[in-house]
Amino acid sequence: MNERNSEIKDKLELNTRSKLGNEYLYSECGATISRSTAKTYQSYLRGYIEHLDENSVEALTAKSQNVRSYLKKRARQGKRKATLRSDLTVIKGLYKWIRLETEKEAQIDYLFLENIDIERFRTPPAIEREPLNKSELEALYDELDTFRDRLMVTVGAELGPRNIDLRKIRVGDVDFENRTICLSDTKTSDRYSLPISDALSVELKHWLTLYRPTYPSSEDHDYVFPSKHGGHLSESRLLAIVKEAARNAGIQENLGESKVSEREKDVLGIDSDVRKWKKVTVHALRHTFSHSMEEAGLSPEARRDALNHKSTETTEKYYSSNSTEYKELIRELLHKERNNEDN
Repeated sequence: MNERNSEIKDKLELNTRSKLGNEYLYSECGATISRSTAKTYQSYLRGYIEHLDENSVEALTAKSQNVRSYLKKRARQGKRKATLRSDLTVIKGLYKWIRLETEKEAQIDYLFLENIDIERFRTPPAIEREPLNKSELEALYDELDTFRDRLMVTVGAELGPRNIDLRKIRVGDVDFENRTICLSDTKTSDRYSLPISDALSVELKHWLTLYRPTYPSSEDHDYVFPSKHGGHLSESRLLAIVKEAARNAGIQENLGESKVSEREKDVLGIDSDVRKWKKVTVHALRHTFSHSMEEAGLSPEARRDALNHKSTETTEKYYSSNSTEYKELIRELLHKERNNEDN
């Protein structure tokens, strides 16, 4: 393991149950995948390695039928096609890395992996995420107890950051002069900025000036939305805040269920054999942001840029990093929405 990988290993603890699998993720982390993606890949890769162990097979000696049998197993467990695609992506990444960047030789036929068609597997229908409408958002706001919580949901619905990126917004990321917020995307390790409405700008300034300083240990860090225990909120705490408010507002619904393996129970920290997917979550705010742009007629390219999405077929963004067209479109959209709320 080279010096760079050793530094990553010291800061990021991974366990795929395979030395080779760990080396793969440490090698790619920070180069082709982000730290958060490496943690996600760990879970998928660990499931594959455990399947091989059950059949007394190692990653280097695995054959094409071992991969196919694993995907069949996942389909029988009730996993959806999106999960199987992720499984296959990680497995392909492992063997591509072995072939191109190590002196080891895997017995598996890589071309076979390229030709696996996930659509041929029988899986439950995909769970369709639903955006929140205006009345649902208003009901959600009414049940949030604090200015901090209401402001977090406002930022989530108006700008669409992921859970972790919303929690880690820093004071210096807010540019009041230009009315923008610079957001981090931990999934891609990118940073991008989005415009904020005049009303949100006023609310953020009010929060940062009068309310944030009252939180314990707020002077010890620069997170915009501090926890009462110091630092930023945890992922589970923010999710609990949103889910509780949705339940109290009477707008929470079950979108579907999925089976949970013993390994997944450990990862998720749950005892149930079934995971229930809720309509109102932090990620639902991101879908609400995307839906608002779509309803306003913003192009797919503009929506993709605003969400900091990359095409599934290319790593190039549709717009250059200094493009301002989508920002002006969103600024106009936010202005219209705020005016509609005032009427």
